[in-house]
Amino acid sequence: MDHAKTVSVHLVLSHAAHAAAEVFQALRKQTSQDLQIIVVHHATQEWEAPWLAHEGPDFFALRNFRDQGFARAHNQAIALALSRWPKEILAERFVFILSPRTVLAPEALERLVDACRRDPEIALAGPTILRATLLPTEEDRCEIERTTTMESTGTSIKKSRAFFDRGAGEEQGAGPEIEEVFAPPAQGFLIRADALARASVEGEWLDPDLPSAQALFDFLWRCRVLGMRSVHVRDAIAWHQTSVPALLYGTCFLQMKNDTVGDMIRNAPWIIGGWMRGAFTLLFHPRALVTWMRSARAIPRFFRKRRYVHPLFF
Repeated sequence: MDHAKTVSVHLVLSHAAHAAAEVFQALRKQTSQDLQIIVVHHATQEWEAPWLAHEGPDFFALRNFRDQGFARAHNQAIALALSRWPKEILAERFVFILSPRTVLAPEALERLVDACRRDPEIALAGPTILRATLLPTEEDRCEIERTTTMESTGTSIKKSRAFFDRGAGEEQGAGPEIEEVFAPPAQGFLIRADALARASVEGEWLDPDLPSAQALFDFLWRCRVLGMRSVHVRDAIAWHQTSVPALLYGTCFLQMKNDTVGDMIRNAPWIIGGWMRGAFTLLFHPRALVTWMRSARAIPRFFRKRRYVHPLFF
């Protein structure tokens, strides 16, 4: 792997690779090809790289012999990327965490990187995420139907500590070219490599004790607590294939790791209400209850990891 590559794009595939064909083709068409792609997939998946080395960006596949889970797979990719870059250039290198359901416009990565280069204080940058639909074709392939309806311009947090997408459901329109946000969209975001190094907790970035959606929001919240600045870059565009929203029933675990005691006290009425809604949700989703109980066994580890973000616990 050439450490001179500016951007390392990371995907985790937990389904057939042909469903992500549009995602790979979009990466191949990026206006800046100063990038490498790391894909983590499982041994049960038989597939080949979507292009030869001389026909597109550098492509690296990490194949696990068993399903390591979403968080561990991303941690593998991040550790590999950071190990290949000298520490003195980390501030000028970037990792893009990409959902296999997110298709980037040709200029997306270039515009995100350009925004970060213009302002060294920016640690994370996210594109405008528009909604898309995955349509089957007669050739047993899939096509993306793109819309101008926004799915996210960033991640925000309520007083109940529930996360939501800024701008969801609105039509794409004018706005600030670069706007500060609580966190970038979980559907895809760029982060400086040196910021990743700072955000590591016990050699991990995404917590394997949390389900995939919670692991991403936990990481983004941690970056916020550590003082990392996040922005939305209006003209960097991506389309996300709409799916069933994740059940964020485990935000109590994220609060254990990231929230301040003062904020928990101030927002107690909303937080308690959120917990009650989460408990009600678990009653009607047995699989979610099993996942919640699995995460609950990690509560001692959550409090231990909290001290990396809040050394005085508060």
